[in-house]
Amino acid sequence: MPVFVCRVTDESGRTRRIVREAESEEVLIRDLNRDELYPVKIAQDTRRTGGLRSQRRFSKKTVLELVSTLSVLLSSGLTFKDALEIMQSIYPSGEINTISVLLLESVSKGRMVSQAVDELHYRLPAMVRGFIRIGEKTGSMDASIAQLAVFLTEQTKLRTKIQTSLIYPVFVLCVAAVGITGIVLFVFPRIRMMFSELGSVMPGRMQAIMSILDVGVPVMAVLFLVLLLTYPLYRLVIRGHSGIAERFGRFILRMPVIGKYAGLKENVNFLFAMESLVAGGFTVEEALAESKPAVGNPAVKDAITDVRNRVIKGDSIARAFAVNPVFADRIGRWCAIGERTGSVEAVFSQLRNYYQSELEKQNTRVMNVIEPFLILVVGIIVFIVVFFLVVPLFSLYESMM
Repeated sequence: MPVFVCRVTDESGRTRRIVREAESEEVLIRDLNRDELYPVKIAQDTRRTGGLRSQRRFSKKTVLELVSTLSVLLSSGLTFKDALEIMQSIYPSGEINTISVLLLESVSKGRMVSQAVDELHYRLPAMVRGFIRIGEKTGSMDASIAQLAVFLTEQTKLRTKIQTSLIYPVFVLCVAAVGITGIVLFVFPRIRMMFSELGSVMPGRMQAIMSILDVGVPVMAVLFLVLLLTYPLYRLVIRGHSGIAERFGRFILRMPVIGKYAGLKENVNFLFAMESLVAGGFTVEEALAESKPAVGNPAVKDAITDVRNRVIKGDSIARAFAVNPVFADRIGRWCAIGERTGSVEAVFSQLRNYYQSELEKQNTRVMNVIEPFLILVVGIIVFIVVFFLVVPLFSLYESMM
């Protein structure tokens, strides 16, 4: 994403220099005006394009703990500055200490909290920066941070549930892979050595099995390495080739089982972000811009941008969602209800509850299918090993006797 160096003035007439990432100069100007900053000069820094991304981001665990701690401290009546000072004593080292030191240094120099957070930029998620900005604008920083803590906690719960559900299937597959690898690397060479020492010919069935495994195991190893490299390559594609990433994201959403699961997960994250942001005082247009970091699929991110552009041009929220094929018809219909009743926030809440329930059902269905399927696969592997390896060995032993 392009990096722009801007000289801006605020409402007090003070001029300062900031560095921001934006999809285009038009988007940057709109975002600056939303923050009540007025650009005097804008220049794209080609040397630093992508440079902000090279800085290591704070971990999700760190961000959640940071927000949760801030929520508790601010709810007790402390100012943001006092909360940062207390956090330094609670966390004498580590990433949270680093964040609190950097923020406190900026706030102590007279900068607004949102300005201090913007200086960390890509190291903190855009969602965090957005909630802090709206909390500062509305004068309810404690409520805004509390909503952000709820959102991040729900995201963590969902991610943990998915990871926990995958532990058993992955364990079973690893055991099966280790067993087959052990047979190929240790058992078969000894059988070959035994026949070589005896000067006899190996039975045709065993020769066929060994020939198949000699070819099949390297192929499976290559496929396994490709799977391991898929995610890093996917991340590389997302950063460097937005068009390819968007098409790949659409391909994932169209896959029979994985696509439905991925779509439900992205909808839950997006709708929870919209619910929290609209409740915190964001307009729908602003909420759409700030909710993009909550989703991971490039096609969904592109769809959110498309919906936001349509809303900016004057389309209704319901029509903007309805004409985009990435979003389900249900979202458009419920947004139409929200626009007629004037309760868009309640609509996003209802939609989030619905899709979260559907995601949990889908997760249960998938795991109920995967577990017996893997047990069946392991049983087939054991049968193949016994029938094509152990039985011929006994037959060989009897013939030698």
